[in-house]
Amino acid sequence: MSSTRLVHPDVRYGPLATPADALDLVARLSSRPSSPEVVCVLLDGARRVGASFTVTDVVDPDGVLHVAEMALAVAAATAEIDGIVLASIRPSPLVERAGSDLDRWCRLDDLCNDLRCELVEWLVLTPDRVALPRERLGAPSRWWLGVPPG
Repeated sequence: MSSTRLVHPDVRYGPLATPADALDLVARLSSRPSSPEVVCVLLDGARRVGASFTVTDVVDPDGVLHVAEMALAVAAATAEIDGIVLASIRPSPLVERAGSDLDRWCRLDDLCNDLRCELVEWLVLTPDRVALPRERLGAPSRWWLGVPPG
């Protein structure tokens, strides 16, 4: 059974501009010792953290889709939120068919687009690496690198 831990944003943490910024924040929000969970960070238009939460005991890799649905419901009710960063923490090796996370990225992206919220990044953390399915798909970066668009 999963549980949710709400984490209030750290006002000293500035806007997220890179995947490294997101990874740093995820490291602060994730459980120690590592456990299967999904970290969600909701961002405003300037990529500042509007809210964040962690759903623990998410063993099923598709659980990120359910967490995203919950987060997007919150985002839809909050005019300031227009971006989301997700991180799946997988402390145990996972044997999956090739492309499963790529399929999940596409489903997450569609879900976010349907609700007019940008999927900025989805990080998949395993004991031996940090994967960015967006990069593996060859999709362009959604990070501003410190320079907001427009």
